[in-house]
Amino acid sequence: MLETPKIFLIVDDEWAIGASLRSVLVKGGYEVLDVCTTITAARTQLAQQRPDGVFCDIYFGRRAAGIDFCRYLETEAIPYFFVTGAAPERVLPALRDMHPLGMILKPLRADDVLTRIALHLTGATAGPSLTIQHKGRRQRVLIADVDYLSSEGAYLHLFTEQQRYTLLGTVNDYAERLAPHGFARIHRSYVVNLRRVASHTRTSVVLSSGVRLPLGRRFLAGFRALV
Repeated sequence: MLETPKIFLIVDDEWAIGASLRSVLVKGGYEVLDVCTTITAARTQLAQQRPDGVFCDIYFGRRAAGIDFCRYLETEAIPYFFVTGAAPERVLPALRDMHPLGMILKPLRADDVLTRIALHLTGATAGPSLTIQHKGRRQRVLIADVDYLSSEGAYLHLFTEQQRYTLLGTVNDYAERLAPHGFARIHRSYVVNLRRVASHTRTSVVLSSGVRLPLGRRFLAGFRALV
């Protein structure tokens, strides 16, 4: 858990993105140590001053250099967030053994960035959560972190930015349970977090992560009334 961070380091090869993130953090009451556009510059900055947390891009050019850098941060016990414009399904396999505080998707949204920091200031279980059985273990998942759920036979798949959980249950049960938290049924097999919806057509819903989900005809009117 992040312990009351005050100073962040930003590592992103796109200066404009880094500068935008710095503006969000400063307006949110945080300090920014520096905006580094290379891993080398970031390592140099770390040698001079240790930040309370790091926001790190995954891809520098075509190389996923941010992943190796964040593995180094873990050896130094420095908390970090990944920042990426890549589709989550493209990068998640490489992150399975890592422990970021979260993944922030581009284009950046100020409320998303500050909410994620606030969650880790007050504890990983801050806010409403679901207690689920996953791979033989009971786990708590913040409802705010859930992107969508899909059904497959007798099983449900619950998707967050970084993980897919498989659990027993029905779409009906979870649609009713999550409705007060800003979720809606969009298909007989799908329930979506409305805060993640970026756009939609008459037949599909596109999330901010780039994931496209089917929009059932009988759910169209109800969905449009909510977004």
